Amino acid sequence: IYRALAGVARPVFGRQVELPHPVFVSWQIHTLDRHAECVPVEFLHRDGGVSLCLYPIPQSRLDYARWVSDGCRHGDLANLAVCQQILDFKERFKPKHRFDLGDVVNTAAFRHGAKGTADETRPVDPDKIWAVTWFEQYEPTHLAWGNHDWRLFNWMNHPSAIISHSAATVWNDLNKTLAKLKCQTRPYILRKNWFELGGMYWGHGQFFNETALRQHAEYLGGPCVMAHIHAPQVAQGRT
Repeated sequence: IYRALAGVARPVFGRQVELPHPVFVSWQIHTLDRHAECVPVEFLHRDGGVSLCLYPIPQSRLDYARWVSDGCRHGDLANLAVCQQILDFKERFKPKHRFDLGDVVNTAAFRHGAKGTADETRPVDPDKIWAVTWFEQYEPTHLAWGNHDWRLFNWMNHPSAIISHSAATVWNDLNKTLAKLKCQTRPYILRKNWFELGGMYWGHGQFFNETALRQHAEYLGGPCVMAHIHAPQVAQGRT
């Protein structure tokens, strides 16, 4: 009975379910309080009798958690007013899971094709300092690196010692802060970029077009929350 209750307690709330038992015809849950340690279950006997019993609820089955997600601030290009609104919401809502969906830095100077353009002259430190400050205030629990962040990872292997050292310095400073916060991270690699939590996929995203959100959901095989496309969007998958 305990195994049956543990496995299907929530889906059968409010209706009767047949049990393969020679004595009981069915059982029914009358109340289900996620804060309760036990649940009253009514058993209907084959002889017409009724018994009411209390059974413990595995708390892992009733684990509710608050979350918040944010992404694509692009370092020192971030809108400070919006960032403050996010921090204020975090303090009020007190989410257990705080997702950062990537592009925490802009890394304009590390862009392919930046040589000979204004991006080549963009200073690196303000970008990094703003990202580290954001981590310390937002305190992410999960971070999925974005394509702008991943430039640093790629440039660490550049044959130019100056470029590789600069990229490695910024990358290591970001990761040191995340390590202090015990934040989990995911690389900017298509399938590996996603956290799976609460029946949802959380990541930065790789596809970029008008149907990108739908494409990610169909590719992953489930609902997803992503950044990357710089536009609020809700889409229904076709599969």
